[in-house]
Amino acid sequence: MTKNTRTVLFVRDDENPTEAMKTLRASLIPGEFAAFDIETNALHPSDPRDAVTSIQIGSATVAVLLNPNNTAHIAAAREFLNDPVYRLTAHNAGFDILRLTRLGVFDTVKAGWERTSDTFILLMLLVQRNGKFGNAPLDLKTATSVWCGADAVSKDAKEALVKVQKEMGTKGIGGGSWNAYENITVDEHGVVHGDPREGNTWAQLPRDLPEFINYCAADVFDSAQLAATLDPMVRELWPERVEAEHHISRMCCEMTHRGVKLDRGHTLAQHSEACTVRAERQRSLEAYNVTFAQAKSSGVFTPSRESVAEAIRAEGIDVPRKLDGNGKMQDVLDKKALKKYKAEGSVVAQLFREWTLANRDVVTYYNHYLRTTGERVHAEIAASEAVTGRMASKSPNLQNVPETVKPCLVADDGFVLISADFSSVEMRVAAAVTGDKRLTWMYTEPLPENATEREERERDPYWLIAWRVWGPDATVDDRKLAKIIVLGSMYGGGTEALSANVDISPDLGQQILNGYRAEFPQLKLWFDRMMKPRIEAGRPFWMLDSGRFQSIDPTRAWAGLNMMIQGLARDLLLGAMFRLEAAGFSDAMLLPVHDEVLFQVPAAEADAACASIQKSMQTSYNDVPIEVEVKVLGTAWTEKTALAKPATAA
Repeated sequence: MTKNTRTVLFVRDDENPTEAMKTLRASLIPGEFAAFDIETNALHPSDPRDAVTSIQIGSATVAVLLNPNNTAHIAAAREFLNDPVYRLTAHNAGFDILRLTRLGVFDTVKAGWERTSDTFILLMLLVQRNGKFGNAPLDLKTATSVWCGADAVSKDAKEALVKVQKEMGTKGIGGGSWNAYENITVDEHGVVHGDPREGNTWAQLPRDLPEFINYCAADVFDSAQLAATLDPMVRELWPERVEAEHHISRMCCEMTHRGVKLDRGHTLAQHSEACTVRAERQRSLEAYNVTFAQAKSSGVFTPSRESVAEAIRAEGIDVPRKLDGNGKMQDVLDKKALKKYKAEGSVVAQLFREWTLANRDVVTYYNHYLRTTGERVHAEIAASEAVTGRMASKSPNLQNVPETVKPCLVADDGFVLISADFSSVEMRVAAAVTGDKRLTWMYTEPLPENATEREERERDPYWLIAWRVWGPDATVDDRKLAKIIVLGSMYGGGTEALSANVDISPDLGQQILNGYRAEFPQLKLWFDRMMKPRIEAGRPFWMLDSGRFQSIDPTRAWAGLNMMIQGLARDLLLGAMFRLEAAGFSDAMLLPVHDEVLFQVPAAEADAACASIQKSMQTSYNDVPIEVEVKVLGTAWTEKTALAKPATAA
């Protein structure tokens, strides 16, 4: 097969697609891959204006381009893609299946995934590098250049479309971190200004533009041949993981499709309050000669760091300077430093910190929820975003939402939200992996009857660390601080950054980490004896017990144990979600948040649901029990520890 043997059938807006579909069918034999792909106006799935601009279906030799606004074209796509005689493929299939389900091409998200082999999933299983193949992204264009060589066409087609974009004077194609909302602003009254379709190449390309036609066709040509190349190889290597990763990707796509209800009134009220605080702090800072300038992207007036530092110095407080990551001297104004300046009597430091927090809530959270104008938040949930395989969300990110912002997201009428969280899963997995006797005893030895509070706390590794650092009078807050620092280090955070995040000195942060290592020395010994020599010997890879392959940059050997622990915790959560689906909770799951799953269930069924959820999720790993805490949160997403007690398994 060569590029010259390919046929592109562009079906005009008013044309019947029957003959084009016959030609496509004639190019395929039963069991071969048929690729599907769409183009959109590049808006977020939460936005009611999100629209498909082209549907393309094809084989390795024939591509048919259909109009998503024509009912006959939709019907043709529906008939073909639901015909079980063909295997289906797409690259990053969830993006396409979500929109095709909204269009009615697939009856459900599940139906779209049933026969689809996602080449992005295959590549992630094959190379395990957080969106990288060597130094190249795992996008379709690069992947087919690597795996299909001279037969790949999508990269050339994209370059031609970039030239068109330059002539149009718009953005979007090959734009790196570009997004359609980068110039959309929300004023202090919650009014959205601007249209994300303006200046947006994807929203303005004519469907019959030759370069756009070639671009659309090239994607299905390359998808079909990439699937034919990768699918048999990866399924031969890891058949069970291929099925598992497609399964969880389908569930994540369903959660994106389902979305979470936005309490727009509450969001507007919180947004208004934060804007008021921000404006008041700005006026107060200006009285101390802090200067503000309007940011081009957000329209927000932001303070000059130099003037903040000078204002603090004018209060008689020293503000040191140090080299930043770009080798430039910068005033030290991080959270830890501001806390220190405040303790030394600086009013400016406190005002600047309060301005920063209010601005963060407005820009990072409230504006993101409001600017799409939607009534539900449909975060794009990725099944294996990180190197460890951890699930993540974007547009917007719902996995790191401050407690003050969470109540913007609520249950549907008549429903309540439930949180189910693996308890201390990282430490439990660490015990199971390393065989640390003390950790293992803490989780496997039954508590005596009528155990005292002290005896219960002796089974909690974070209390042991807190006692080692603060002594027998350590508080609940000390224990929480120890947990944050230890888990942050497991996620790869450095001592200085972790300490700054919780407003403590690096010295105290290091004491906590030292206490952690002193209490559980077997963890480091296991790494030094079992993992480090393997990596240093040139074998920086391993197979998890779940059957998933992991690899690590040999220069980051120190992160190997963390990667293994996080990867296993992720796979344990996958298994729990599969069991939850089998138990009938598929439609109830809204969002995975690290080791937690957020549900909504009918209010009248909440107690029974808690017991069933806990029973479904509880498991063990290497004989170490993985316990689950389940709590009813109420009608809004709130701080879970402030509400109901853990459910008792039936």
